[in-house]
Amino acid sequence: MRLLYVCHAPPCPPALGPARRHYHILREAAKRHEVTLVSFGTAADERAFSTHMAGACRVAVFVDMQRARSIKAIQRACLLLTGRADFRRLYAVRF
Repeated sequence: MRLLYVCHAPPCPPALGPARRHYHILREAAKRHEVTLVSFGTAADERAFSTHMAGACRVAVFVDMQRARSIKAIQRACLLLTGRADFRRLYAVRF
C-alpha cells in the first residue's frame, strides 16, 4: 500500500515528543508499506532524516518555514495579546 505521511515537525532527530512519534510511526509503516513523507523542516532536518532513516521512505519532501526573527516576534506578540492559537504558522501554500 502507498502511504502519504504529512507531519508538522521533522521526524529526525527523534528528541522531542512530536519528532519521536513521527519517527517511530514512519519506521513501522515503512516495514510494510511504501511511504512518502511531507514535512516542515530545513535543509539540516532533511540531512538528519537521510542519515537516520536512509531508504525508509520512497520520497521525503521538506518545506522550509523559516521566518525572520522580527516576524516571529510580531506574531508571538499578536498571539499573546489576542489569546489565539498558533496554528496559522503552519499554513503554507507550498505545503
